[in-house]
Amino acid sequence: YNGYFVMTQLKVNTISKQSGNNISMNCALNLKNLSSDPSSGNAAGDIYYNTTTNKLRFYSSGWGNL
Repeated sequence: YNGYFVMTQLKVNTISKQSGNNISMNCALNLKNLSSDPSSGNAAGDIYYNTTTNKLRFYSSGWGNL
């Protein structure tokens, strides 16, 4: 981890819209595990698992819990 998230392409065999904005995938989604919020290089939609608080964190205009 160098302070920036590296975005990668998600490839699954199937992905489908269920209802509204909900989607379904047929495989696990593995998130980055970090002990604190990244301080730079953040973009809206970034998600990671905070190992200190044991919570999923989401970036919009700042970090918040999911």
